[in-house]
Amino acid sequence: MDPPGQKTSSEFEKDFKEKNLKTKYQKMVRNLTFSNETLIVKLTNLAAENKECAECIVDCIDEQLENVCTYRYSISILKFRRPKLYD
Repeated sequence: MDPPGQKTSSEFEKDFKEKNLKTKYQKMVRNLTFSNETLIVKLTNLAAENKECAECIVDCIDEQLENVCTYRYSISILKFRRPKLYD
């Protein structure tokens, strides 16, 4: 029996699997810059095969949405503040 507060080997395996899945899912989500059916199917299948890591997958999607929204917001501010050179 493991001492209290230490992870079991199955917990280490789960953490390792989750980290690998997160890395893979993040890379795939970053490549989703337009409506790419093939990539969407791959992301969906990966999520379906790893239901036990659903929270990790949702975090990846949330992070990407936050990055995209932040990027678009900064672009719109730059456009708004750009001085007019010609009338």
